[in-house]
Amino acid sequence: MTPTWPNFFVAGAPKSGTTALYEFLRQHPDIYLSPIKEPTYIGRADIAAWPWWKDVQKILEANRASLNEYLKGPMDVMHQYRMVLEEEQYLTLFRGVRNQQAIGEGSVSYFWLPSAPAAIAARVPHARMVFVLRNPAERFFSQYLAWSHGNPGRTVRDLFDTAQDPNHQFSMALKPGLYGTNLARFFEAFPREQMHFCLYEDFRANPSHALVGVFRFLGVNPDQPIQTSRVYNAPTLPRMPWLHAWRLRLLGQKGLSRFVPSSLLPFVRRVYHRSRGNIRMAAADRAMLVDYYRNEIRQAEGLIGQDLSAWRTDTARS
Repeated sequence: MTPTWPNFFVAGAPKSGTTALYEFLRQHPDIYLSPIKEPTYIGRADIAAWPWWKDVQKILEANRASLNEYLKGPMDVMHQYRMVLEEEQYLTLFRGVRNQQAIGEGSVSYFWLPSAPAAIAARVPHARMVFVLRNPAERFFSQYLAWSHGNPGRTVRDLFDTAQDPNHQFSMALKPGLYGTNLARFFEAFPREQMHFCLYEDFRANPSHALVGVFRFLGVNPDQPIQTSRVYNAPTLPRMPWLHAWRLRLLGQKGLSRFVPSSLLPFVRRVYHRSRGNIRMAAADRAMLVDYYRNEIRQAEGLIGQDLSAWRTDTARS
């Protein structure tokens, strides 16, 4: 039996609404999406070159048995964050494809992993690429909020300074926002007609309208009704930072699920966390990030043919 490869990718940018897009696309009967959202298989060459690759290997080996068990089953429960770096395992993710026209996955790290665009083109030259682009300063701030869970008391500037070291694991916080550099690699690998761009602001304001454009791009029924009311990956913060810091000192990065019965987990999470609410970046942090990304934004404008001038200003936008 000939293995099935994806023919489209939700390829970034991370922290730009790609999880919501992935979940909305899954509702379309003519679309099949990998039950593991971010297998990252096609980026394995870059991952193997990371200075912290040995740490990744240890995690992969620790999870090997549970991953194989999952792949043998119906895969009806989605696993969002799990690398699948072996080809046989990766192709198993598409075992459930039947008559769907669009077959995809959503590894957003392909957006900034240098070898990924050419690797996708070599394997699936006709692949279609879907991107959601967000103001890179806001994108970085969203990344900071997630990072600050494990690093209480650290500032935006702390993450920015650390991330400028290309050999540091936290360099992943800055690299996705290099839109001009990252997109140039895709434009070298694919013709423009195989790429579709959504702006985060438009997608957030009217997801149904944005989905029509994506559906047309993928060649599926654009009028398929999709439930878009649910919010995915909304950033949260600890209600009691002192308690969170104490927990990290005692238990490290172990999740609440390790200590709380699954029946109580939703309640405990609601008590433990609060929504981001109206938390915004400090003006100085915004100016720093806008200045850092300004030329990358200009380059991206020229590539995708859209006005991104609002992202080059220091003025906060909702």
